[in-house]
Amino acid sequence: MHRTSAHQSINYKDGLALFLLYFSAFLYPIPLLFPTSFWWVVFLIFPLFLQSVVLRTPTVLQGFFWGLITFICSGGFFLRGIFSLAHGSCVYRSIPLVMLTLVMASWAAVWFWCATTLSKWYMAMNRMHSITVDTIYIVIWTCTAWLYLLWIDRGCLIVCGRLEGIGINNLLVPLIEHPSLLYWVPYVGTAGGLGMLLALAGTLVTCVLACTRTSLIFLIGIIIFWLMGVVMQPQDSSDHGNLLQNSLVIPQRYQSLNAPFGTAHALLDCVRNCLHKNPELRLLVFPESAVSDLDVLPIFEQLWLQEKNVQHIHLLIGGFSADNKGYHNTIYWFYRGKLQQLIHKNHANPLTERSISNISGIRSVYFDTIPEIIPDTRRRIACLFEGFGCDAVVYICSELFFNSRPHDHYRKKLIIALCNDAWVGKIAQRQMLMQARFKAFLWQRDIMYCTYNYHALLKSSGAN
Repeated sequence: MHRTSAHQSINYKDGLALFLLYFSAFLYPIPLLFPTSFWWVVFLIFPLFLQSVVLRTPTVLQGFFWGLITFICSGGFFLRGIFSLAHGSCVYRSIPLVMLTLVMASWAAVWFWCATTLSKWYMAMNRMHSITVDTIYIVIWTCTAWLYLLWIDRGCLIVCGRLEGIGINNLLVPLIEHPSLLYWVPYVGTAGGLGMLLALAGTLVTCVLACTRTSLIFLIGIIIFWLMGVVMQPQDSSDHGNLLQNSLVIPQRYQSLNAPFGTAHALLDCVRNCLHKNPELRLLVFPESAVSDLDVLPIFEQLWLQEKNVQHIHLLIGGFSADNKGYHNTIYWFYRGKLQQLIHKNHANPLTERSISNISGIRSVYFDTIPEIIPDTRRRIACLFEGFGCDAVVYICSELFFNSRPHDHYRKKLIIALCNDAWVGKIAQRQMLMQARFKAFLWQRDIMYCTYNYHALLKSSGAN
């Protein structure tokens, strides 16, 4: 009877550990997908995860499935959008995405292997007599979890040819719904922020398992640190509301279909109508990739030169251009009736803008009819937006989302971000907006966010 009871207890612990492990995996995407209602779930994920690894050490295979669940559930809407941009049969279009998904799941498996190996090594050393085994497990898994989350945020896409991560899956992003909780993040960065999030989880689980005076003091101190932002409200020191009120975003794409003259005239008619209805306009924005044909905007430039009474209006038009260096994702800036500058994007998205493989079959999935984007290597220079009393730096979509730091030399200048969110659904569009809002807070730069679905001024204080 005693053996049966012990066996049942072990099975119960194993079952509970497995449940908590995968429950934390399914909780992971919820605050990322629905931050307005479920931002607080961020604080539950890793306490449950750490409780599961204390009950039973997970295997590398379980780590693979944990990574698979978190990546597919949190990034599935983007994967669907990337799939829709590819060419060929469904099976052929799925190959790059399946490869990428397996790699992302493998990073979690590597994390689990490292944590398990370190745990066994510490147990074998048997030197920490004053520290419980559970505490050692919590410390090891907390530290390795921090490295894993930092790698996902900054380096996991190295397999695509560039050291960069998926910042949109950062668990700090949903907390921008309450910026006061992140008051210290601009000073310590995402690395410090993720560290404090995991420190809270680790200390909480330690107190639940064996509440000591030391662990309780640590827990209270960390909670007070998180809540201090409620008292220290972020302050707005800049005001770009005038720019937002006197600007307009046109959520329309112009596909020429081999009729560049007709498309250029349609674009001109749209600008005329906007100025007729809103004579106070000073800035008119067409988001990234609004014009797909290379021939349209040069024709529009000639037509625009002939227009009268347009000296006051700034036009930012998303399109493409080509030169001796290659094919560029470009913003055309018009002012005083003529083209002022071509702003080339200095980043290319993996898969959709640059190939991640030299295998011709995989390359043709995305680049069968269009060439790859060649990133610009120059630092971005601010544009002087006369009439608004401010300079601004133009960013193009993934320059905002993938860069961990601003790619300009300015500290406080406004960023005008032209993004294309037409290729994903509403949930992914909200994810992009939240990430942009988080970047405004992290970089302490106001961002005017211009897409096919949103036109918002994202404040450095976290408000919008």
